[in-house]
Amino acid sequence: MILQSINCSTFFSLVWCLACLAPIYSTFADGWAPVPPVPIPGSTSANSANTVSSFDSTTGQFLVTWQDNVSVPTYAVYTVSSGTWSTPINIPGAVAAPLSSNIFSSFDPAAGKFLVTWKSTGLTGNTYSLYTVSGDAWSPLATIPGSGIIGSNSIFNSFDSTTEQFLVTWRDGVTGLPFYTVYTVSSNSWSVPIAIPDLGSHTMSNNTIAYTSFNSSTGQFLATWNNGASGNAYFSIYTVSGNSWSQPVAISTNQVDGGSISNSFDSTTGQYIAVWKEAVTRIPTYSIFNGVTWSTPAHIPGAGTLINGDIFSSFGSTLEQFFVTWLDTKPIYSTYTVSSGTWSTPTIIPSSSTAQPNVFSSFGLATSTTGLFLTTWQDFTSNKPTYSIFTISAPPSPTPTPSSNTQAIITGAQGAAQQNIQLVDAAITNAITQIQETGMFGVTEGTFVDTLHPYIIDSTIPYTTQVQIVPSWCQ
Repeated sequence: MILQSINCSTFFSLVWCLACLAPIYSTFADGWAPVPPVPIPGSTSANSANTVSSFDSTTGQFLVTWQDNVSVPTYAVYTVSSGTWSTPINIPGAVAAPLSSNIFSSFDPAAGKFLVTWKSTGLTGNTYSLYTVSGDAWSPLATIPGSGIIGSNSIFNSFDSTTEQFLVTWRDGVTGLPFYTVYTVSSNSWSVPIAIPDLGSHTMSNNTIAYTSFNSSTGQFLATWNNGASGNAYFSIYTVSGNSWSQPVAISTNQVDGGSISNSFDSTTGQYIAVWKEAVTRIPTYSIFNGVTWSTPAHIPGAGTLINGDIFSSFGSTLEQFFVTWLDTKPIYSTYTVSSGTWSTPTIIPSSSTAQPNVFSSFGLATSTTGLFLTTWQDFTSNKPTYSIFTISAPPSPTPTPSSNTQAIITGAQGAAQQNIQLVDAAITNAITQIQETGMFGVTEGTFVDTLHPYIIDSTIPYTTQVQIVPSWCQ
């Protein structure tokens, strides 16, 4: 076949196609930022309560909540893609429902809504609202039906992604028992709040939180709390389909130092981590639950004695790590890698100052391979809600070693491809020369096949790349 000419757009299209084959790297740098940590932009001083966040996986935004200096629930939204914050404002109507607790939230991706819960001194107790990030819209504040008197400082909630329901837990103010209810967004309905069934009638320690996390593979929640009678870390499993709880039992016979037992779930290995402060040593302690048995509780290696506060955990899918934070005058973090069963050395968040009262974090994805832990606390000096973000990326997937037969094919193809490249180079050189001399040119017509990369794993790159040069005038 005889080719008559090639135009400029075809030439630049060829260059563009080759550029598209280059790997695209994330613009998010691993590590902490900003350094030093800074107050949430536009925030004022807050009361001594926790600053808590959760992630909207549909818009790539974090909802962050705290109470301002007159105890009114306040929020701001952090957008991952732009690295910007919305202006902090009070939750609409919340002036009539001031806090005596933390504000917790979790996200329903199907409905595109957060369930936000707190203990109010203005309403009868359990207050909730639904927040939609995309429209910055809050539902009218309401009381959880039948919730009664709240005996703890927080109402925790987490989401069941299989039935699209929220499990909400707190300490009952009359019995001291851990209570729960289930909220269904689609029907805007609540189950009747009741105590977690317990043959031993064990209570929760006062002013503690019953944390929960969900396993979508089994359709079960793990709930952990501080037993008010024994002071031990307790757990129970809630099976959503049967609305049934396992008998609460102790994780450890060592007492907890008055705080809560946080837990989070690794969706890859199907394991949970529970973390707390041991009573005798006051050292951060952990145990791993595989769904059947718990590992022997142990101190986090290298962790020192805690003076105040709880320990909080969250899970990051990019490197299959639990991210654990606590406060020892300054905010501290450590990561637990599930595959190796190892901890990183506990480290102060870079350039952070004295903080209070606890350090929380939540995980969200910036890209398919880059994750962010938004970490928040209250600065001790300014009393403002403060943050820094820990970014962590998954390493590139290793290229499999080809078999001997495949390697032979690759070697042969490389030789043929080199000849094709030489033909293309000669054609383009000739074309440029003719353009310079006459404004038109003629070369041999043909279809050039790139066989340099017949063993590409990335599905976004074609197995072979064909570029056809067609006759036309160069304008």
